[in-house]
Amino acid sequence: MACANSNNAGHASARTAIILYGSETGNSQDVAEELGHLAERLHFLAHVCELNAILPESLNDYDVTIFAISTTGQGDIPANARSFWRSLLLKKLPPTFLCGVNFALFGLGDSSYPKFNWASRKLYKRLLQLGAIELCPCGEADEQHPEGLEGTFVPWSVDLRNNLLNKFPLAPDRHPLPDDVQLPPKWVLAHQDSNSIEGAITYPSTALSEAQPGGQGSPSIPSNFSHDLRPIPNTVSATLVANDRLTPQTHWQDVRHLILKISEPIRYAPGDILCVTPRNFDSDVNSLICMMGWENNADTPLCFVPNAKYASGNNESSPEIPFLLKSPGFTLRILLTDYLDIMAIPRRSFFSNIAHYTEDPMHKERLLEFANPEYIDEFYDYTSRPRRSILEVLHEFESSCQWWEIENPKKFTR
Repeated sequence: MACANSNNAGHASARTAIILYGSETGNSQDVAEELGHLAERLHFLAHVCELNAILPESLNDYDVTIFAISTTGQGDIPANARSFWRSLLLKKLPPTFLCGVNFALFGLGDSSYPKFNWASRKLYKRLLQLGAIELCPCGEADEQHPEGLEGTFVPWSVDLRNNLLNKFPLAPDRHPLPDDVQLPPKWVLAHQDSNSIEGAITYPSTALSEAQPGGQGSPSIPSNFSHDLRPIPNTVSATLVANDRLTPQTHWQDVRHLILKISEPIRYAPGDILCVTPRNFDSDVNSLICMMGWENNADTPLCFVPNAKYASGNNESSPEIPFLLKSPGFTLRILLTDYLDIMAIPRRSFFSNIAHYTEDPMHKERLLEFANPEYIDEFYDYTSRPRRSILEVLHEFESSCQWWEIENPKKFTR
């Protein structure tokens, strides 16, 4: 039996889109963020989050649902999408369960593996079985493509944009926002004592230890660290009892054998992984603070202030709450030391973001070249191949402002 689409495809005044990702290494999340920006430029109220953060029955609350999912292991669903996937597999769900849900799907995989893009293909098949409506043909990125993931994603995103404009046309007096127009932030950092700011989210002082000032340059490995008191969910405290280097001192790789002691036994099976959430060196943090001229504000308590555009009323597309809101207060130094990955290799979207903050025409032109998929080889030559970090890029483009990503845990297996 056919089902009617309950969503309004006309000139909606509050068009909503949710972009859901399943990611292990961050590639799908980065794609989802780009798709969220694409939707915002078409005047959708866009919300980006992992698949496990939403219930399948809530998809009907949005005009558009966009999926970005990678394949992990042997055709498996990423960990942050498995709860959502299991919910879709319930036998009691009728074939009209997702009737009226307009969706688009982009998969990320590697054709050198036998089960190429199985996660996206399984999800696509199940969505259709439950009555969801496909907005445009699915896209499949291949890590082996000569231009990498971008070789497929860029043309697919153009096709998606055209389909969105056809399905949800803008009013005659509204036009898509150009790419050179910066989108408004969803959250703003403010001093915690700024009580005059309406809607400020504040917390009492935290007991987290502050990083001590240090010199610039390549840091040596400290002999001791303070206990990690970050409010990271589902974690276990462990004591490091051995840290032995396995490679010779003359070898270019520093491979270590670590022995951790825990108070309670942990059950694990073959294939399980251990996630270690890193912290940045004090010297790197101080290098950035000095470069930005933040010495006088580095240890001032901060709070997040939501943008009224996204936080008003009962808007389903309100921004996802930053991880730090679960922490009882923080400073800029703590933010840079414990949460922002200033030593990560920057992604292509990083350059398009910081290009908004420079007034140097040469710097802007170069940053936009790195963000342009047509110059993907130059991008890799500048970033991935020499393993250039975000901090190093900011030092080379000092005319630009800051833009960082939340650190992802580093994963290890036996």
